[in-house]
Amino acid sequence: MGRDRIVEAVAAEAARILADGGGMDVASARRKAAKRLGVVDRKGLPDNQRIQAALREYQSLFLSHRQPDALRRLREKAAQVMRALDAFSPRLAGAVLEGVADRHSPLEIHLFSDCCEEVLLALMGWHIHWSSEERLVRYPDGVRELRPLFRVRDDGVEVELLCFPSGELKNRPPLSPVDGRPLRRVRLAELEAAFHSL
Repeated sequence: MGRDRIVEAVAAEAARILADGGGMDVASARRKAAKRLGVVDRKGLPDNQRIQAALREYQSLFLSHRQPDALRRLREKAAQVMRALDAFSPRLAGAVLEGVADRHSPLEIHLFSDCCEEVLLALMGWHIHWSSEERLVRYPDGVRELRPLFRVRDDGVEVELLCFPSGELKNRPPLSPVDGRPLRRVRLAELEAAFHSL
């Protein structure tokens, strides 16, 4: 099998793994797909962009009966969370924004505050269970920084709240893990406008 066919096969298998659930990330799905197909050469592994394209194709072929409804529900939940966290200038990013999310996908919402403990205080005030960790983000200038990440579950949806300094609201988007370009993020008003155009 030629290299292009191998890359295509691994991308298709990774897309199936992602679509079948569990909230697995792209890197884990790629490793699992390569292992299933017996691919050990890294040159036979597709990049994130190719896997996302394969996921879109898989969803349109096999999940058209459920994926659009799941995506709509996630976007509605995103709007609800963004309204509740308006004080932190929330922005939606990731799979829900890009339209490749399914019922297992987490919401990725970026918050902006010079004191991320304020986000924690807001979560504690709602009396909801949360967990915290850090996520490494990359920037166009090559800098990599750890950012606080708070996870909550609300109505069966996993919400990832990634906290950035206020100064990064307008002028320093991190790079997308999918295509390496500045990450696309939208405000609540932009998300609501997208609802009306669907």
